[in-house]
Amino acid sequence: MAFGIETLKQLLKKGNRLDEETAEKLRDPVADGKDVIKAAEEEVRRHTASVTALVASNNEIIAQKALAEAEIAKYERLAQQAGAAKNVDDVRQALAEKVKAQSTVATLTGTINANEVQLAKLRSNLSAARDRIATAKTDQVQLAAVITGSKIRQGLAEASNALTDNNSALGKLGQLKQDAIHAQAQAEAAEEMANISAPGVALEQKYAQAPVSDDDVAKYMK
Repeated sequence: MAFGIETLKQLLKKGNRLDEETAEKLRDPVADGKDVIKAAEEEVRRHTASVTALVASNNEIIAQKALAEAEIAKYERLAQQAGAAKNVDDVRQALAEKVKAQSTVATLTGTINANEVQLAKLRSNLSAARDRIATAKTDQVQLAAVITGSKIRQGLAEASNALTDNNSALGKLGQLKQDAIHAQAQAEAAEEMANISAPGVALEQKYAQAPVSDDDVAKYMK
């Protein structure tokens, strides 16, 4: 039998919907909640490791900045000494090295500031994430109790409905009584029909068994 494209689409859509309904019935919200919390904790651990690495890198940059600042002070001192000695070339060289150190400090300062802004944001996000996980763990206990209680209530409600459902075993008890009444009525009707037809048969048997009179015998003796 050939199916049109639209028919096939409808069948596939119906199949997908049934799969989703089955999956929803099999889903365990409590177990799912535990898995989500576990995954969130793993994410926090990964981000914490990244933050730790960034802090270590930033500390190294801060140390490099301190060295560059020391270089600035050093070449400033050397330039002054060269100037006192009337050595123009040494002054120029010292000032050139000082400029390089100042450029390094400026670059490192920008990097440090950017890192600190990022670290502040990451720390805030991690703190919020830890709070959310802690809240989720607390809520999970309460929500698990709610879900369990709801399932029990649903089961009791379904059992209560079964007490009045004609298709249930309890509902069929009434049907059994109706069947018994019907069978009894059928039997009584059959008995009444038997009593109605019985007199004709009884009459025939009555006269068939009547004693033979002498007159009847005499008729046959002529």
